[in-house]
Amino acid sequence: IEETIHVKGQDPVTTKIFVTRHGPIVTETNEESTESILAARWAFWEVPQSLQATYRLLKARDVQEVQEALRYWLLPGQNVVFADVEGNIGYWCCALIPIRAKGKGMLPVPGWSGEHEWGGYVPFDERPHLINPVKGFVATANNKVAGEDYPYMISTYWEPSDRITRIRQLLSTARKLSVEDCKRMQLDVYSVRAPEITPQLIHALEQRFSDNTAKKAANILSRWDFRMAEDSVGACLFEVTCRKMMENIFADELGKDLFEEYLRTFMFPPRAIRMMIRKASSPWFDDVTTPATETMEDIIVKSLRQAMSELTKIMGSDMEQWTWGKIHTLTFEHTLGKKKPLHLIFNLGPFPVGGSHLTVNNKQYPYA
Repeated sequence: IEETIHVKGQDPVTTKIFVTRHGPIVTETNEESTESILAARWAFWEVPQSLQATYRLLKARDVQEVQEALRYWLLPGQNVVFADVEGNIGYWCCALIPIRAKGKGMLPVPGWSGEHEWGGYVPFDERPHLINPVKGFVATANNKVAGEDYPYMISTYWEPSDRITRIRQLLSTARKLSVEDCKRMQLDVYSVRAPEITPQLIHALEQRFSDNTAKKAANILSRWDFRMAEDSVGACLFEVTCRKMMENIFADELGKDLFEEYLRTFMFPPRAIRMMIRKASSPWFDDVTTPATETMEDIIVKSLRQAMSELTKIMGSDMEQWTWGKIHTLTFEHTLGKKKPLHLIFNLGPFPVGGSHLTVNNKQYPYA
């Protein structure tokens, strides 16, 4: 396929795109090339989005009619949650999921052997779904939607389980939920991972440190309620230490550039660290740049030292002033405020805020 790309102030550029039965070639090539090439097969390339789904959803009067409308929803992939005035509730995974003859599609595979071909897409009724579940509610938070026994590969690119776990905790109550309850849920900043990791931090502070600063830090973490509140010292100390742990676990093996790319994925580092903490051992804990073999506790100790040193430089030696909202802020950026010094005129903030990208009240911030 020949494509012409118009460039402002320059002559148009004509380029050739090579397409195979598996989709377009995504590596540099030409007709004379004899080297192996990569083609990317993508459902979006093969199936156009149907307007019928949207039209039918707009006219749907109950859960049954919503289900019929969603049969026409092919792309983009969506988690659809729905309810009707009769009190029926439901959820459906609306995505084209390939039926793979072999493998999970995570790495390039031979396109010439026939072993890895797609056998169509998973039928609508076999995609993950719920209608009027016994537990009485439906909840999603970009989490993994199917269990390990689900026979088809959907994705590995999903959020950590923290937010959906907390949402389920808040919804699992015998009493009727009020509007105020729902408001509190939306603003909830409780950290699900904190009760797992904080005891390890306290143990390290008590066993491996002897100074008064460490004793004070241990006391603060012992009294912390695991809420990522903007005025919380415990939240600040915990979160900065966790960020240092990411660097001390992964950066030596990955190198600076790849480590920064890894941090930009947001969801993978917290998931990995949770698994490592639960196992209490991992080859990733060892710093490959030193002759010693570091343990989980060594990584925690190093991360705590770095966190306390950094927070002292930023906010002074009075630990009671190390509140999360002082370093975790929100700025409402205007389009014109992207250029300095216009940001001083058009942008609003920064404002201290609580939460993190692992709390129900999602306040994501860049790790890198």
